[in-house]
Amino acid sequence: MASLRAQLTAWLAGLLTITAILAGLATGYATLREQDRLLDDQLRQIALSVGDTPSAAGSDSRVTAGVNPDDRIAVQITRRDGALLRNSDPSATIAVKQRTGFTENADGDIVWRTFTLVTAERIIQVSQDTDIRSDILRAAALNTMLPIGLLIPLSWLLVGLVVQRGLRPLNELSDELQVSGRAERVKLPSELLPSELRPLADAANVLLDRQHELLRMRETFISDAAHQLRTPIAGLVLQLQNLKQQLPVQADGTFRDLERGLTRLATLSGQLLNLARAEAPASPHQRVNLGEAVRSAMADAVELAIARTIDLGLSEEVPATVQGDAIDISMLLANLIDNAVRYTPPGGSVDVRITAGSGSCTVSIADTGPGIPEVDIPRAFDRFQRLAPSCGEGSGLGLAIVQALAQRLGVVVNLKNRSDGPGLEATVVFKAAG
Repeated sequence: MASLRAQLTAWLAGLLTITAILAGLATGYATLREQDRLLDDQLRQIALSVGDTPSAAGSDSRVTAGVNPDDRIAVQITRRDGALLRNSDPSATIAVKQRTGFTENADGDIVWRTFTLVTAERIIQVSQDTDIRSDILRAAALNTMLPIGLLIPLSWLLVGLVVQRGLRPLNELSDELQVSGRAERVKLPSELLPSELRPLADAANVLLDRQHELLRMRETFISDAAHQLRTPIAGLVLQLQNLKQQLPVQADGTFRDLERGLTRLATLSGQLLNLARAEAPASPHQRVNLGEAVRSAMADAVELAIARTIDLGLSEEVPATVQGDAIDISMLLANLIDNAVRYTPPGGSVDVRITAGSGSCTVSIADTGPGIPEVDIPRAFDRFQRLAPSCGEGSGLGLAIVQALAQRLGVVVNLKNRSDGPGLEATVVFKAAG
């Protein structure tokens, strides 16, 4: 569906155009009738000004006073017995009428509009070429309709400006709603909106309150659950170590399984905390050195890479500065690098590169793991999705945290299988700081 602004502009511009056209036609028609009447009155006044005296028919009489020669007006005066007293246009042959009034007379290719004035002794006929009259009428109608026609494009521009100004409160309401999705307890200023938008703003405020309350409850629950799990998990690890010293060596296999499970549980609680932080309202952005953020994220994964004999290295780096929160950027990259290290078989490699383009900076993380089936890549960012569980030790929250952080930072994260061999390549595209 087209935008409301486009619909309003089109409808209002269309209505104004139709109204202007109808008004122009009506004005033109009224002008034609008025001018036709004025031309007839002109003929009548000329006939009346001639009078009934012989001197009035002279060449210097009032017959042609104030008359434009281009109007081609012919004056013919005859006696009642038919004798011609005067004819101002000898080329015109106009039949003499015996009754006062308007008639039209054909004279070859010329049609004359004639006013006949019958007096006691004379018959005065004043005639005008109808083609000349038509030109005069068309010019008068065009001069009347032309300004209206010129106003139509101007009305389109004014309609666009009026609609834009009228919809400004709706645009401001939309901006407030977008801000409310990132900040806490933002209330739409309904009292400053037009009366038609106040019910919408009030309803939106109710929904925003519910949304913020639900988000707060969820974040609180995840954070509290993760914090509460940390202490018992640490206690279990300590008790397990004490127990290992008191039991026979034959139970080492069982202890290793328990330690692996507790380590995974500790990792899960830490990721839950990171997820809660990633979904919290964003902090103000600042300039961040992307190279430092990448090295910090790699440092967090060095111990795991050594333990798994993974070759983790930064193969390419260009100086890059981006806008964002340094902790968020480091956490996003750390999760991607940690995910790559965990899913790469022992002896493999994880290659990190920093490149720069036109207005953007890209961090690429390529591993030599099993990759992800193409049909499963769209689900990779879902929570608790472990698409290759046999090759990794993750909990399925790493990429979910990455997605939440990417939304906070306004960056783009893409996953694709490598074309030069087995493995997955994750790219993060940042907007370069100006």
